Amino acid sequence: PANLLDLAGRLFQIDREDAQMEVLVLIERAQQGIQSEPEDQRPGDMANVYFYRASVLERLSDFANIDPRMHLANNRTEADRSLEEYRKNLEEFQKMKGAAEYAISTEMSFAAERGNYARAIQLSDEAKSRYPETAKDDVDWYETRLTSQLMANDTKGAAQTADDAKTRANQIAGDYRFQEHAGLMFTAALGQLVTRSDTMEETGREFLGEDHPYVPYIAMMLYTRIASAGTQQEARALLNERWEKADRPHWKQRLQGGDETAWREMLLGMYLDKLKPEEIFDQINDDQSFAKSDLHYLPVLRQELLCEAWFYSALLAESKKDTRARDADLRKVLDTRVVYFIEYQVAKYMISQK
Repeated sequence: PANLLDLAGRLFQIDREDAQMEVLVLIERAQQGIQSEPEDQRPGDMANVYFYRASVLERLSDFANIDPRMHLANNRTEADRSLEEYRKNLEEFQKMKGAAEYAISTEMSFAAERGNYARAIQLSDEAKSRYPETAKDDVDWYETRLTSQLMANDTKGAAQTADDAKTRANQIAGDYRFQEHAGLMFTAALGQLVTRSDTMEETGREFLGEDHPYVPYIAMMLYTRIASAGTQQEARALLNERWEKADRPHWKQRLQGGDETAWREMLLGMYLDKLKPEEIFDQINDDQSFAKSDLHYLPVLRQELLCEAWFYSALLAESKKDTRARDADLRKVLDTRVVYFIEYQVAKYMISQK
């Protein structure tokens, strides 16, 4: 069962219908073998089974909303049932004190994706109240609370959550918990940039030194904020530093190998005029073009790439003070209906602030 659950976890990272369906097959097989495990181990493994089942059903329901041509059913009710079983098994899992907080955190993300931001914030308060020691180190808790507050137009609350994430990151800085530190700093940088905190540049630059896959995204957001303030040369130097680490000659091979960092380098290239926007959008504007592009090897939906591309195009337009283009691009982000992407959530917040 452990090996099957490990493989399920790897496949779950692939945002494709076939991969998500395969996860359901794997956890069904894992569940059959769990009954022969030691009694004290079963709740933990069963919790993983229910987590993946709930998460896959939720994601497939999202896919159905993004592209009705997939002919996928809305399985949110069944996802909720699995989520409840997930929580029950975590509460029984004595080896990990406070583990049930992760079930609440998952329920938070479901509520946010469904547009129930007040419920997501309420759940975040519950998690912090019942399991404070677990919640304070749960990277997903900070991120979901932040984006839910943005969606609820609670700018002050979002700014506070960003500050809290940075405070916690500073507290664990010397503990060799590099992944948690990077995750907390991502939420801190994101929140401060979106809410235009006085310390957004300091926090953003600090995050750029982290080993985190979203460093290029924060670099582009930071560029927009700095460039908008009139310091174009300094902002461009920030991106040039990232571009020097790019490996453009091998984009084709890397994309065919499913390397998403190559895609992020392409977006950086658009900011630095190394690529024309149409060189990106022409590959993802429709299914036919996408199928012929090396981008279709990435473990993501075409609409997810569009969501990111239009969002960062909007920020680029903002840095040039082209508000009409920015607003048009932000609306195109929402047209993708990729509600679980941070770019979608921030775009919705930005539109609401005008």
